[in-house]
Amino acid sequence: MRKSRRKIDLKKVKAEYVKQHTIYHMNDKSRDNFNKLLGKRLKFGRVARGMTQTKVARQIGVTFQQVQKYEKGDNETSSFRLIQFAGALGTSVKWILKPIIHKEVW
Repeated sequence: MRKSRRKIDLKKVKAEYVKQHTIYHMNDKSRDNFNKLLGKRLKFGRVARGMTQTKVARQIGVTFQQVQKYEKGDNETSSFRLIQFAGALGTSVKWILKPIIHKEVW
């Protein structure tokens, strides 16, 4: 039996990421915003490098379902996992966290 592979368009993922970035921002009242934005950044990095969730999951030692949950923002990502993600994606933790900017409330 042959597996069907769905081709993911990088431009579409980037547009989705930019849209989410404008919606979500860091604040002390919502951890969900942080997790969703972080998940979008992880997905963007994975897709930009042409990696599957399964390949990333194997490199960081989790199931692909767990990677899905991280990318959706359903599960929180520990700092240790961020280091593992950075290594798997060939980037830095700083790059992963770069778009997550706290909007000051004055």
